[in-house]
Amino acid sequence: MIERKQISHKIPEKRKNLISWFLNNFTVRYLFGGSWADTYPWFVHRRSLVDTFFLLPTSPIEISTDKETRVITKGEFFLLPEGQWHSYGPGPKKEISKHVILHAVFVSPFHPNPLSLFSSPFHRLKNYMNWHDRAERVVMLEQTNKPAAVTLAKAVITELIVELIATEPELTATVPAIDEPRVQQAIMQIEKEYSNNLSVEDLARNVSLQPVRFRTLFKKHTGKSPKQYLNEIRLQNSVELLLTTTSTVTDIAYECGFNDENYFRNFFRQKTGMTPTTYRMENRH
Repeated sequence: MIERKQISHKIPEKRKNLISWFLNNFTVRYLFGGSWADTYPWFVHRRSLVDTFFLLPTSPIEISTDKETRVITKGEFFLLPEGQWHSYGPGPKKEISKHVILHAVFVSPFHPNPLSLFSSPFHRLKNYMNWHDRAERVVMLEQTNKPAAVTLAKAVITELIVELIATEPELTATVPAIDEPRVQQAIMQIEKEYSNNLSVEDLARNVSLQPVRFRTLFKKHTGKSPKQYLNEIRLQNSVELLLTTTSTVTDIAYECGFNDENYFRNFFRQKTGMTPTTYRMENRH
């Protein structure tokens, strides 16, 4: 782990502070990765993920978000936070498309995804092939030693975000955080008890607020209703179970706190653009 005292003096003080903010407030939870050499025709249709998505190509790939479409190739990479719709496919020459992907979650109950610092999901890196090869080693190691791959992935992803904070031309001016104690307490309860039959009324009662007042306060500080936040935490954990276990979709739904399987399937499709079964088939390695 990089400590603040190791940050180069050549980095402006503001960026050093942002790097320290990232290192002090986030842990990386690596999910899975893949190394692809896709032959035309192939295409990943419009979707949304509940994790952070890294794509590092060595040949042209066309990527579309809700804001723009761009062809990227070796030297550039795509880094997208959860909940963002996107699609991608072969570049204009329709040649074999080689790329490495990593999926991870940045864990920090009271801070937004650190990618909120960046104005675009498209980035360039010095020594690009070194980063690409390190990501590919994570994927290769995952085939034989998952715990070791997780350890390596955490290091690679942490260093990559530090590198971007230090070198990205433009960063957002502020780093938002949830600092309302009652909202923090509710979030901690959600993180611990999401698999239980937890209601908004339970959350409000535990912070000594009426439900209507609690809903207003929670949305003011998180941008989401308590129910939406709770269901998204449940969804995030359901994805991890889909990708790392052989449990049925029904069992996963109930294990994550969804008491209605049909509601879970519909909510999952609304958020990702695909069913839980399709998500598992397309992303599990």
